[in-house]
Amino acid sequence: MAFAELSTGVRLFHTDEGGGGPPLLLVHGVGGDSSDWVFQLPAFSVRHRTIAPDLRGHGGSSTPAAGYGPGDYADDLVELLARLETGPVVAVGHSLGAVVVSNLARERPELLAGAVLLDPTYGDPPERDAAIKALLRGFHERGDVAGAVAALGSREGADSLPWMVEWHRRRGLATPPHVMTGTLVGLHDSAQAMNRGEVEPTLRARRVPLLVYHALPGLAAWEETLQQDPRSEVHDVSGRSGHWMHHDLADEVTEGVLTWVAELSR
Repeated sequence: MAFAELSTGVRLFHTDEGGGGPPLLLVHGVGGDSSDWVFQLPAFSVRHRTIAPDLRGHGGSSTPAAGYGPGDYADDLVELLARLETGPVVAVGHSLGAVVVSNLARERPELLAGAVLLDPTYGDPPERDAAIKALLRGFHERGDVAGAVAALGSREGADSLPWMVEWHRRRGLATPPHVMTGTLVGLHDSAQAMNRGEVEPTLRARRVPLLVYHALPGLAAWEETLQQDPRSEVHDVSGRSGHWMHHDLADEVTEGVLTWVAELSR
């Protein structure tokens, strides 16, 4: 357990445990923290050095007044990896974290041996993108964290355990409003749009092997068309899992990641 004081003044809580390679970097989503990975950490750290930070504005990390776009989160992680002298890692991201990792796969591929993306929040069809932008407008006007958390909650699976749903909800409600606003705007504004038409060229530019899981119907088939590396895999878990598939399908996702990473190392 440690805190890294970054050059920007941000203080990142992180754990760095286990041994072996390649190292794993675990990146949680908005409204969460590194405890998102409680189902994976025991198995991951037996086989790999495993680094699990709290992103800025989340958990035990500091909460600056601004800087919550995907690029800001990515810059923090780049500096953290340099401080920890990890060499190339397999970065595992969920939701927002998957977008951050996807950006690293495009912009800093030399830092990654591979990337695992769990229900990344990109590729929205036009109707969903329009609904999210309407939510953002209301969020700006009212600072409605509860509304944003409810929208995220709509992505829970039909079979998600009630205590998990409540865990996700309560952590989201505790997220500072400016962190939630800055993050959602960063994901969906015109400069870093995540809707399908605008994001495809960006996704095709990723230059590392990818393991991708999608929970929304149709997204896995679309994701398949974007892959550039023959080692990449895409899995459709729609109908079997909600947005938090590393909780809903914990054993399946844990073993799937470990197996895929082992294949990369051969």
